[in-house]
Amino acid sequence: MDRRLVANDGQEERLNDIYAWSTTDGRDWMRSPITGSLEDLVCVAEDGDRLIALDYGSPLVASTDGTDWGPVGDVPIGSSPPASACVWSSAGGYLQVGGAPSPGRAGSATEISTSSDGVSWSPLVTIDGFELEFGGVAVIGETVILDGFQHDIDGVERPVHAQFRSDDSGVTWSPTSGWPSTNIATDGKVMVAVANGAWVSDLPD
Repeated sequence: MDRRLVANDGQEERLNDIYAWSTTDGRDWMRSPITGSLEDLVCVAEDGDRLIALDYGSPLVASTDGTDWGPVGDVPIGSSPPASACVWSSAGGYLQVGGAPSPGRAGSATEISTSSDGVSWSPLVTIDGFELEFGGVAVIGETVILDGFQHDIDGVERPVHAQFRSDDSGVTWSPTSGWPSTNIATDGKVMVAVANGAWVSDLPD
C-alpha cells in the first residue's frame, strides 16, 4: 500500500454512501466512495500494509487502499461497539480496548481482549474502576500504554489521572506513573505525552 493518510467523515453519508479522503502529503485530498457492505466505519488504524477499522455490522474490517473494505472477523466487546472500543495492532497481534459498566463502583471499567489473528479472541480482561480517556492508547511493538482516570472505590473522592502499561501486547497490565494524563502519541520509536511540558519514554526494542 502506498504511504497515505485516510480519513472518514460520517457527516458526508448520503443514501448509505460512506466516503474516504486520502492523501500522500497531508495537503491535497481525494474523496472516494467506500466500497463493501458496511453500515459505518470507525476507529481506523494502521496494521502493517493495510488498514483496520470497526463496522457496526461486521464488525472488524480491513483495507489495503482505504476505500475497498472486507470483513476480518468478530470482536468481543459488543456487536455494535462505540467509537472508543477500538482495535489496535501490536507486535503480538491485536487488542480491543473499550469501556464497560463497573457494578458497585463509581465510573466505568476498561475491558481488553487480545487476538493473534483478529478472528479468535481471548476472554475479556477488566481493569476495574479505570476509565479510558479518548485518544489515550499508544502502541509500540508489544508495549501498550493506556491513559485515563482511576475512580475511587466508594465514589467519594474525585477520579485521579492514571495510566496502565502492558509489555505483552495487552495480555497483562500494571499501573505506571510519572507523567500527566493527556493525549499520547508515538512515532514507532518513543512515546510522547504533551501537557505543560513534554514527557518522553524510550521503550525496549
